[in-house]
Amino acid sequence: MDNSTHQCVVFLKRILKAIENLHETNAAIAQYAEAAKHAAERQPASPFRAEVEFSPRVIHTYESQQQGSHRLQKRIFWVGLFTLIVLAAYTVFTFLLWRSSQASLEASNKSFAKTLCQMQAQTTALSNVATAAQTANAQAANADRPWFGTSISVDGFEVDKIPVATVLFFNSGRRPAKVIISEVNVHWFTRFPANPPYEHRIVSHNIVVPNSPVINKFNIIKNKLSQLEIDAATVGNPKFFIYSNIQYIDIGTGNEHHTHSCWVYIGNDPVLSKGFYNCTEYQDAD
Repeated sequence: MDNSTHQCVVFLKRILKAIENLHETNAAIAQYAEAAKHAAERQPASPFRAEVEFSPRVIHTYESQQQGSHRLQKRIFWVGLFTLIVLAAYTVFTFLLWRSSQASLEASNKSFAKTLCQMQAQTTALSNVATAAQTANAQAANADRPWFGTSISVDGFEVDKIPVATVLFFNSGRRPAKVIISEVNVHWFTRFPANPPYEHRIVSHNIVVPNSPVINKFNIIKNKLSQLEIDAATVGNPKFFIYSNIQYIDIGTGNEHHTHSCWVYIGNDPVLSKGFYNCTEYQDAD
């Protein structure tokens, strides 16, 4: 127990002792008043009236009793005043003690809330750091991953010839890739579908190192091109498409990726020469 707390306890004990003494004094006064009342009631009423001269001794005794009564009333007054002061002091002390405890409680709550906010901020900061580290690692892994691009060359797309298409898948990334499937196809489409069909599929388990190609060469049609087919491709309704797909695994991470590509024949453009050009309908990679 610190010094201030000990002083408060001593002060409270003194106040309680004073209140106890006050109760005893009030009880004594009440007993005295009750006894005087009974004594007055027992004195018989005087049947006659007469003037009596009292001796100086009786007068002195009466005055002494009156002075004693006055002193008792003053004592009662001062005791009551002291009791009021003690109660007021006790009330003020209790209020100050309560306010101090409330202030301490509020300060403790604010300190706890501040500490909790700091912990939450630190947790958020650590989470952000972890997320940033994961993002950096993912970006580093993606920066070194294999990437396959595609290109095409078509020979013999003329009347009375069998055209041949060569699709080249090229690993331009920094890590080797394990090719699962490479496939190509040709088709007439009015509108290119989301999942086009394939006929020329090559299933393999070849490892393709960076800056190396995978080549898929095939005949676009089985028979020689007719003038009717050339005219239809030139009009472009429906359009004549060549498209491809390659699926591969990143050797470093084990993640699977793909690359889709397509080309469309353009034969009636006033600026472009006749041939196959990249289309936007089927160009995506992951």
